[in-house]
Amino acid sequence: MATEITPKKLKKIKGWFSRLDQKIFKFLLNEADDLCGGGDAAEIGVYLGKSAVLIGSYMRPGEVLTVVDLFGAPASDDDNREENKIFAPKISIEKFRENFLRFHPELPVTIQGLSSVITDHASHGSHKFVHVDASHQYEHAKEDIASARVLLKPQGIVAVDDYLHPNYPGVGAALWDAVAGGLNPVLLTPFKFYGTWGDPQPWKDRVAENLDILGAPHEEISLRGTRVHRFSIELPVIVRKLLKLS
Repeated sequence: MATEITPKKLKKIKGWFSRLDQKIFKFLLNEADDLCGGGDAAEIGVYLGKSAVLIGSYMRPGEVLTVVDLFGAPASDDDNREENKIFAPKISIEKFRENFLRFHPELPVTIQGLSSVITDHASHGSHKFVHVDASHQYEHAKEDIASARVLLKPQGIVAVDDYLHPNYPGVGAALWDAVAGGLNPVLLTPFKFYGTWGDPQPWKDRVAENLDILGAPHEEISLRGTRVHRFSIELPVIVRKLLKLS
């Protein structure tokens, strides 16, 4: 049984993690026990630990959570260094550890380094869930998604952050390259893409059976010859009225 990590509790940790995606993480991690037979989990790009804390609450005895981030250490190239100027001053491995231990008795396997080293530390083919949220540069995002494929079980789920963000086209380019190469969409939100390199139908069936539980505006769309549910954020009433007036 997972420890209940509520949006109110997670709000104490700085970072970007919509309530919609929190709900979807919980749903997929629960379903993974059945559809994947459980397994390890990994996070590629951690920031201050907001999503890692939630993932950690769905780890069963014997399962391993591995996280990797530069945590403020120097990046490997000019583009990454430029990107890290925005975020690195706010990140430290000490702050991540402090945040995680507020919710869990033990730390995950924590790697301070380039995201590419995750496959040197986490076991291959054993993961039920991998969250990719590291560099937004195309080459690095492509490598991180490829690493997720190495780590995942056949029916495991990858979540890719910022695939639609207008400031980070490299992530979207890397993601759609992976889709063209066999990554199957399971569901979409405005912030994250969820997919599997296995058979997507059992996952999509579970999504369709639990739309009320997921509790968000949604529609079924056609994407590369398949049907997939796309979820959206419920806007406050005042925002909806303003949009109608514009």
